[in-house]
Amino acid sequence: MTVTLFPIRLLIAAFMMLLAWPFAFIASVGRSETTVEPQCLWRRLVDIILRVIMRIMWFAGGFHWMTVKGQRALPAEAPILTLAPHSSYFDAIPVTMTMSSIVMKAESKDIPVWGSK
Repeated sequence: MTVTLFPIRLLIAAFMMLLAWPFAFIASVGRSETTVEPQCLWRRLVDIILRVIMRIMWFAGGFHWMTVKGQRALPAEAPILTLAPHSSYFDAIPVTMTMSSIVMKAESKDIPVWGSK
C-alpha cells in the first residue's frame, strides 16, 4: 500500500496546500496592517473554505482525527495562540486546525513567497 497510497496522499496534500494559498491571499486583500476590523461575510466564507481545505490536507497526511483533551478556552479568555520556534512539522497542525493568524516581524514582508510582496 505504501507504494500506491503514499504518492496519492502526497499529491492530495500538495494540491490542497496550493489551493489554500489563493484563498488565503484573497482573505488578506484590503486588510489594514494597523487596525483590527470585524470579519465581513465573504471573509467568513473564505475562512470556512480554508478550514475544509486544511482538514482535507491533514486527512491526506494521515491525521484522520485529533482528540482534544479538556475544554477549549473562549477567545475572550485566551485570544492568542503562540507557537515557537517552529521546531517541527507538527507546529502547523494547531495553527491550521484553529485557523489562527500567523504573525511575523515587519522586515519579513519583503521576502518573496513568505512576505506579502
